[in-house]
Amino acid sequence: MKPALRSLTLAGLTAAAVLAACVPTLPGELDPGATGAAGTGGVAGGAGGAGRGSATGGSAVTGIAASGGITGPTGVAAQGGGAGTPVLCDPGCTPIPGCQDQAPATPDSISRFESACTGVDPVDGRDGGWFVWGGGTSTVSPNPALPFRVSCLGAAGSCFSACVSGMLSGTGYPSVILGVALRNSARVYDASAYGSVVFSVLGGVGPNAALRFKVPLAADTMVGNGDGTCTTDCFDAYATPLLGSGPNGGFVGWENREIRFKDLRQAGWGAPEPWDPTTVISLQWEIFALTETVAATPFMICIDQVGLVPR
Repeated sequence: MKPALRSLTLAGLTAAAVLAACVPTLPGELDPGATGAAGTGGVAGGAGGAGRGSATGGSAVTGIAASGGITGPTGVAAQGGGAGTPVLCDPGCTPIPGCQDQAPATPDSISRFESACTGVDPVDGRDGGWFVWGGGTSTVSPNPALPFRVSCLGAAGSCFSACVSGMLSGTGYPSVILGVALRNSARVYDASAYGSVVFSVLGGVGPNAALRFKVPLAADTMVGNGDGTCTTDCFDAYATPLLGSGPNGGFVGWENREIRFKDLRQAGWGAPEPWDPTTVISLQWEIFALTETVAATPFMICIDQVGLVPR
């Protein structure tokens, strides 16, 4: 296996140290909403789901933390995963010494994470939160069956971000998703006043995989996931590529990205639909297999400084 994420350095830190900072030590309690129904005070984060080949089931997850943290319970994440995950403000990890909230202001902020909370910033009617989901037999950390926590590595020297890491594996083009539901219970959000999304991204996807940014709408989100209305050929959301496998597993240090909504496209394997920014369900960063079957492909992705840019 290619050591894509382990042999690199970033700002004086080994990739192993970066990964350790991204993996919080989680408590042992189970998320009561892990079956897909929103729990009390929770956010239906998983609506929007996975990509091709995973329209009906979730992944068996072991929750093995790369930093030597807990081994979570084996379980099956609901399609879209993470519904009902409560908003938490305890990262369960130690920030890198000297970190501070010194990043430039994010336009119309969704999440800057410096409160260490997993809920979105309460701006323009947004009240959702962050989640992870895993498909196939992928190993995913943080465990999708446990409450999501922020990680102790932020962009521009800040302290916190949202991260997901593990091994992508399985058949049927498996994928792993780090995402944010903009509304509680995965209700639709009207993003028509905005023209693009900005964020910072760090990490890599290893061989045989790539990373894309997706914006699931109600029309491509399966019925039963929040305000989703799709019944057949679901989850072909509007998307754009972010990272390929490339040299060193496509690993990049913190990079600032701006994605214009008008540049997003459906892949074409699902039901076609018009772009409707008034029905946005979530924003997702999806690590997906480039081949139908993959085995033990490492990945680690962190997202920070997420915001919307007005038209």
